[in-house]
Amino acid sequence: MEDPKHWGIQCIIERGYEIKDGALTGRVVSPIVMTGYVPELLGAVSMASQDRLIFGNGGCGKGYKEWVKVADGGPALKTKARLG
Repeated sequence: MEDPKHWGIQCIIERGYEIKDGALTGRVVSPIVMTGYVPELLGAVSMASQDRLIFGNGGCGKGYKEWVKVADGGPALKTKARLG
């Protein structure tokens, strides 16, 4: 979900893996909802995988206006986030 007027975004992530001191801790968190101001959210991403998983062929819009084709998926991301 996005709010182009106020630069807000909400991303739902299937699962996350905790990293502390550069190593995986074994803790898996699921699901994760990341929400915030687009430049801050994207600025927290430090890595993105080369491979991508894209699936689905839905649509998003307001009835007959502003209809846009959408899909789910994307690359794996490494980002810093506060859980809570």
